[in-house]
Amino acid sequence: MKKMPLAIAILFSMGLSACSSNGSSDNNPVAPPSGGSMSTDLTPTPTPTPTPDPEPEIFNKTAQVTSYFADKVDSASYKYLTDAIQYNEFVSKAKAAEALPAICSNAGTSRCRAGTVEVGTVIGGKNNSYSGYAAIRETHGLADQGIPTNAFAYYVDTPTTNNAAILDATYKGQVSWTRGNGPAINTYDSLTMTVKNGQVSGVATRTQGNTNVVTYDAITFNTADITVSDTGATFSGTANFLNRYFNTSAEDNMGTVAGTYKGAFAGTNAEEVVGTFETDPSVSATSVQGAFSATK
Repeated sequence: MKKMPLAIAILFSMGLSACSSNGSSDNNPVAPPSGGSMSTDLTPTPTPTPTPDPEPEIFNKTAQVTSYFADKVDSASYKYLTDAIQYNEFVSKAKAAEALPAICSNAGTSRCRAGTVEVGTVIGGKNNSYSGYAAIRETHGLADQGIPTNAFAYYVDTPTTNNAAILDATYKGQVSWTRGNGPAINTYDSLTMTVKNGQVSGVATRTQGNTNVVTYDAITFNTADITVSDTGATFSGTANFLNRYFNTSAEDNMGTVAGTYKGAFAGTNAEEVVGTFETDPSVSATSVQGAFSATK
């Protein structure tokens, strides 16, 4: 066996001595820094759950649209009512639009004709001093699939926020509606809304006959409570739609189709009332969408 050179032996000996005094092993662990402690918690830090973006809310609390498009994020109505800039654009268009004629048909050059009116167009409606409503073109050719062609939305410039302003009164005005999810719109100056004891109800009539004139309650707005808050005086309730006008295939033309309505009062002294009404659009034969406006 060869002998190790003296210099190498000395260096080797010094290296072992350094490892023994400064290194670490299972029997001689590294000491923690002065004043600290060694952590033995090996549990991984949990990944925080991301917070979802909040759903957009109706920008103006007293502006509403018929229900089918109220949560359809791609619809023109939804964008009009959930974005401040587009809401102002909607109100401007509604105020600038021509009033709806008695019959806005799906024929010729009518502004209600299917396929010729761009989606998002504010077709027309009714404007008063503090509020109004408008019909909005939403789709083309989907009526048989239970999807309305038009939406109806209302706006309130001056909400009624004083409960004392909701006095017993009678309001007179007009209604506009679409039947069968179609594009045509009918408008009648035959609306009466009644406020009594903090509740609202109403009726929209139709007359038939020349010599023997008969008046029918085409739409009955059943009694609903009025709720007053700092954002406005609002209400919602049920409505009945006469088969004679809204379900012509029914055996009993004096029967009714069930629906709903909602609305708000406008003006410091509740000078106006405005709202929308509808039935289930999934049944095209009895589908109705519309709006109303009246003053006292």
